[in-house]
Amino acid sequence: MSAPVLDTALCRLVGVRHPVVQTGMGWVAGPRLVSATAEAGGLGVLASATMSFEQLRAAIREVTDAIWGPEIAAHPNYEQLRELLFTSMRGAAMPYAFEDRPPRTDPHLELWKSIAHRLLSDPPLS
Repeated sequence: MSAPVLDTALCRLVGVRHPVVQTGMGWVAGPRLVSATAEAGGLGVLASATMSFEQLRAAIREVTDAIWGPEIAAHPNYEQLRELLFTSMRGAAMPYAFEDRPPRTDPHLELWKSIAHRLLSDPPLS
C-alpha cells in the first residue's frame, strides 16, 4: 500500500490510503459502490438495512470477489478460502472492537495468509 496523502489515524486504523468513508446509504451503497470506493483507497460501507440475509451474503461475496480480483476468484479452491476467511474474521471482529489490537499486527494474520497461500497454490481440493 502506498503512503496516504493524508496520514490520519483513520488511515492507519482501517488500512486505507485516503481518509474517505463512503457510508452505507439505503439502497445506494451496494457492492459496486463499495468495491469502487475500496479500489480508490477509501473505506466502503455496504448498506445492509434494506437487505435480507441472503441478499447481504450475496453482496458481501460480490464485494469480496471484486477485491480479490478475477484471477484469484476463478481458482478452484477460492470458495473454500473465502468461507474460511469469513468465518475467521467474524470471530476476530469482537477483539478488534473491544481490545487495543491493531489489525495489521494481529497474531492470526500470518496464519490466515499461510492458509490462503496454501489453498491457492495447491491442486484443487475434492
